[in-house]
Amino acid sequence: MFNAGCRMPDQRERITIVDIARECGCSKTTVACAVDARTAHKVAQKTREKIYEAVRRLGYLPNRSAKALRLQKTYTVGVMLPEPANSFYGNIVLNLQRQLADRGYTALFAFWENYDDVETIQRALDMLLSRGVDGIITGQLSGIHLEKCNVPVIRWQEPGDYDSFSSFPDMECAYERLLAILREKNCRNYAIMTNALDQGRAAILIKLFARHRIPLRKDFLVDGIRSPYQASEAMRKLLRNKTLPDVLIANNDYLALAAMAQAVKNGIRVPEQMKFVGFDGIPESGYLHPSLTTFFVPPEAIAEKLIFLLFRRLENPNADFMSLSLMPELLIRDSI
Repeated sequence: MFNAGCRMPDQRERITIVDIARECGCSKTTVACAVDARTAHKVAQKTREKIYEAVRRLGYLPNRSAKALRLQKTYTVGVMLPEPANSFYGNIVLNLQRQLADRGYTALFAFWENYDDVETIQRALDMLLSRGVDGIITGQLSGIHLEKCNVPVIRWQEPGDYDSFSSFPDMECAYERLLAILREKNCRNYAIMTNALDQGRAAILIKLFARHRIPLRKDFLVDGIRSPYQASEAMRKLLRNKTLPDVLIANNDYLALAAMAQAVKNGIRVPEQMKFVGFDGIPESGYLHPSLTTFFVPPEAIAEKLIFLLFRRLENPNADFMSLSLMPELLIRDSI
């Protein structure tokens, strides 16, 4: 038995779960349940509080390495996403880290700048697998084969024969609402600014324009744009046209903000002469002037669904494939 308020006499000795159990007068199984976020609810509140107080007072730290060796797990999840300099991805990264920590897992991150940088993405994947991660959460990949990973892989991209999360299944409905609003504002000439016209949101938009028989000018379809700098330069070229688009719909907020800033710099009145729409709902899009109309999916909800799919696969590797989605919220602001 330890004296209340004192640590072990020899600071070099590691406090174990057995020490905590002896101090609290309960079994080590009860202590193990109490200190694990996944099972803490099974322990009575008074007992939990007593155990937590002993953990703090004695300086107990779980021996993850021993547990991992015993269960043949690393309690580490690999996360592969585009660079977190984009605050939208940065917020997802933060929420993934927090929610994994709540489950007793450590996140190991790997990032890349461009979706088509196959070599960099492959190196990131090889690095995560070499560290023995228990599973991987990844964004949309191009040219990377994940079938031989031997660990669960959850993808954030359009649904397919794998576990995935996506906002794409509901994007058609979301963009339909946007187009209805823009038609009410007498918009006829539309510009799209994106990374690739035949993928993701841009492909959905183009399909909707065809369905509604809305003509699109080729010089108003701007692809290969991956950075705010490229968006600004592309906007500069668009402004040379005798006829301006009534509205520019960009693949994300950073592209939309850069394009809108270039337009304002060149004397274009927003939204009277030209309107702008982004995607992602980054916080700064609502504080600039004019504020940007955009679509928003909460990063914490994205992280929650990705982690749900991962642990579903970890707990049952033979579970049927599942895809989840969220409806993006249209935030109507000054830019339209």
